[in-house]
Amino acid sequence: MATLTNTRLVDYLEGQGLRASTQAGFRAELSTTHQHFLLQHLIDKHQHIKKSLYGLVVDLKSAYDLVAHCLLWEMLRRAGVHGVFMSLIQAMYTTASMAVCVNGHVGPRMHPTIGVPQGCPLIPTLFSMALNDLHIHVLYAAAEHVPYLTTPNMPVTNLDYADDIWL
Repeated sequence: MATLTNTRLVDYLEGQGLRASTQAGFRAELSTTHQHFLLQHLIDKHQHIKKSLYGLVVDLKSAYDLVAHCLLWEMLRRAGVHGVFMSLIQAMYTTASMAVCVNGHVGPRMHPTIGVPQGCPLIPTLFSMALNDLHIHVLYAAAEHVPYLTTPNMPVTNLDYADDIWL
């Protein structure tokens, strides 16, 4: 069910142009090779014009484990997801429960409000939506300081692959 839901969500987000072009993680026909090519192009360009190029590499440790469910719901609402489809996605997380087992003794069941189940097909898509806000913020906050691709004349604020980011 999660795979079908993710397929539908990805089709909607891609069709509406709601995913940052800088995110290559878990997207059809994009990979780290594309990000590496863009970064190498920027490095070569700046060496050629003898200008400095600064970057910051960020690896968000345990990022998926720390995502608040309420943040996911808000991102989906802002993207125009609502109704039965929204309820379906929320049900996948709000009805989930977990318990801790120590030495064969199982503790009480809990319903987490943060974190996502490992291996859930929806997670990379939902998480990349959170990074869209970072992309937009950097684009506008540092517009005159970001490098540009030559053709097309496009700013490169960040290059993302899932939870790995180059700023």
